[in-house]
Amino acid sequence: MSSQLQCRKCGGSRTRVVGQSAVPAGALVTCEACGYSSLVADAAPPPPDAETRRVERLVKMVVDDKRMTCELRAVTRTAAGWQVTARVREREVVRFELKGGGFAAMRAEIERALGAR
Repeated sequence: MSSQLQCRKCGGSRTRVVGQSAVPAGALVTCEACGYSSLVADAAPPPPDAETRRVERLVKMVVDDKRMTCELRAVTRTAAGWQVTARVREREVVRFELKGGGFAAMRAEIERALGAR
């Protein structure tokens, strides 16, 4: 089963898929010319949509306004809204659901979930 990929070492086109990797997602490819093996990662996930980026900005704005020590890790769209994951202390991760709604309601929910005082 020959692939259309070039070897990363010698540039040859005689490559063959010999396995798959789950994390990171991709295919293990071996060059039949030089024997070099490499991981060819699958395509990157699609960029977040505009609404998800808006929620990310809102979370970052709350963190900045309240001068919280918090690092936003991820905002993922769900059926009901978004799931927000943030690190609030060195080893404490907070994950909460944020429902779509008005700006003020979403801001209040973020403050409550992150423990802003």
